[in-house]
Amino acid sequence: MIADKWNVIRKTTSVILLTALILMSSGCGNKDSEARKDISSQEAESTDLSAVPGGGKWVDSDVSGMVKAEDNYRLQDDFAAAVNKDYILSAVMDPAYEEASIVLDASKLVYERCMAIASDDTMTDDNALKYKALVKLHSNWDERNKLGVEPIKKYISDIQSISSISELTEYQGSTERNPFCLGLLIPGSVEVQKQFPDKSTLNLISPGLSLGSVSSYVEYTGKTLSAKERCDEVIGYYLGRLGFSEKEIKDTLKGNYRIETFIARNSNIDYFNVKEMFTQAQSNREGIHALQGDYPLLQILDSRGFSGCDSFYVDYSYLRSLSEIYTEKNLKDIKSFLIVHTIDSTKYLFDSESYEKMVALYTQSAKGHEGFSDGQLSVLFRNDMKICGFLPLLDTLYLEKYFKDSEKTDQVKELTDALIKAYSQILDEEDWMSDDTKSAAKEKL
Repeated sequence: MIADKWNVIRKTTSVILLTALILMSSGCGNKDSEARKDISSQEAESTDLSAVPGGGKWVDSDVSGMVKAEDNYRLQDDFAAAVNKDYILSAVMDPAYEEASIVLDASKLVYERCMAIASDDTMTDDNALKYKALVKLHSNWDERNKLGVEPIKKYISDIQSISSISELTEYQGSTERNPFCLGLLIPGSVEVQKQFPDKSTLNLISPGLSLGSVSSYVEYTGKTLSAKERCDEVIGYYLGRLGFSEKEIKDTLKGNYRIETFIARNSNIDYFNVKEMFTQAQSNREGIHALQGDYPLLQILDSRGFSGCDSFYVDYSYLRSLSEIYTEKNLKDIKSFLIVHTIDSTKYLFDSESYEKMVALYTQSAKGHEGFSDGQLSVLFRNDMKICGFLPLLDTLYLEKYFKDSEKTDQVKELTDALIKAYSQILDEEDWMSDDTKSAAKEKL
């Protein structure tokens, strides 16, 4: 009986819902029909849809060929296509990256200008002459191919010859033997102090890791495996060309990963709280001496020309841990670490065979594309200048040649002033902030 009752209810409900849907469909159909008639009549009157709400087009302007000259794009319908239409229609696709962008165009322009500096006979000061000499060496592929990977051999052999921790300390402190400033804790950059912005400090950083992030040494993922395979291939390639056996290559890689795992598991600076950043991480020479233990950080820094520095920003817990690993027992692994990082620091500086291999491994390139595109050359050149330590010098020369007058700097100042004014207005309109808080926030603008 109950079942029969529910069957009646279900049937009754179904009839009601069906009727409602039919009525709704009829109503919508009439409205859609009327709307279509309105638009059709408007189209008949004019082919310009700029005044018709929704009459403009939306397209995926990131896809080549989607934006067409004959199509109308309104700001309210497709902002990106409307604003960038002229650029998109005239943009030239880079064959290696298979894309075109304002950023890539800017990179190409900077590269062209850097090459122009190298051939500018009017620039004859010491910095310009050094840069021109480097560009001449960098572009001489006949000589680079003749030398192959031999130039790195003396640096690798020097590391191999280290027989004690004291010799290892001397090596790290030498700017001639260790030109890429390799070590377990290295000077990064001079920055302002977090607590006292009017004072500067030397930022000491842990070295980069072959597998990328610290987490790669704690939790192994597909990304970790991919990075390891690439690192193994690069180091194996170079050491193989230098005459290392398969066993020597494997031992070198294992030693390197052991040291890098220690670095990853003891680096904590990314997790510092505000108090640690303002107090414990900021230190003077006396504080560094108390933290370093048996790791001769100050001796290494002084040998590299930092004897006059008395302000340091450092991962204090990592520095304290280095005494554990800086021992004769770990000397072989530390040497392996230095060998791997010497190769990593120089991998783009040799012959065309190795250069093309590194580009294929580390940079994006379209499948089947041969040679280097203008986009790739612009990115690679700046990277090579950075590796050689010439980037600050090049940037100085660039400013001297292309920013002679104040027109561009005035434009930049006008932009920054407008941004400050806009942010100030935003702060004024925030009713939840007190006047004192607004004033303090404006001071930081």
